[in-house]
Amino acid sequence: MNLIPLLNKPYRDGVDDCYGLAREYYEEEYGLSFRNYARPVGFDQAGIPLLDQYFGAEGFVTINPTSIINLERGDGLLFNLFKSKTANHVGVYIGNGYFIHHLYQKVSTCDRLDARWYNRISRTLRHPDITAQNESRMTKMSILEALPPHLRGQQDGTNP
Repeated sequence: MNLIPLLNKPYRDGVDDCYGLAREYYEEEYGLSFRNYARPVGFDQAGIPLLDQYFGAEGFVTINPTSIINLERGDGLLFNLFKSKTANHVGVYIGNGYFIHHLYQKVSTCDRLDARWYNRISRTLRHPDITAQNESRMTKMSILEALPPHLRGQQDGTNP
């Protein structure tokens, strides 16, 4: 997927924000359209778990990865930033240790999911349709198929 159209967008409440970026990514990458729910200012400080509710309504389930290596492309990452009582920020894991997100009053960006960010994740979400698409995109092969042809022959005894 070409991420360039999703990045460096200026922040606009309810349109180009963290949830808007996630929606756009899921539509472009997986063909999934999610509702554009209202996100009133201050919902997080009031303790209203809107992001949890909205992603749950769209079919995401909470998973408990033990480390970054257990994350899958397309996993939603919920964060409680700025001492919020509930999740107030979402990013999307895009693989290879990176995620995209859109912080309040900043441009959308792709960041390394280093310890600084990973330790701020309050919940990781996974959608079964995204998992199915990721699995169907993976090429399955035997380890022997990964070897160069001249070494493959030595393994099966056909090329001395």
